[in-house]
Amino acid sequence: CRRLMRAVAGLPEDLRQTLMLYYYEDLTYRELGQLLNVSAATVNARLTRARLILREKLAAMKPEADLTP
Repeated sequence: CRRLMRAVAGLPEDLRQTLMLYYYEDLTYRELGQLLNVSAATVNARLTRARLILREKLAAMKPEADLTP
């Protein structure tokens, strides 16, 4: 969980904002586009890029000694 939080924090602001709003506010691509003043296609592209970057970052991180606060 900490690795994911660090990886998300390291995303560029536009990608992080889009990702957080999509998953935590449960908004549609269209709603996000209206809120962020971009098209639904841009929302889709940002989410795709954010997921790709997160996948790469998480794969490159060393596993932590999990369960340590």
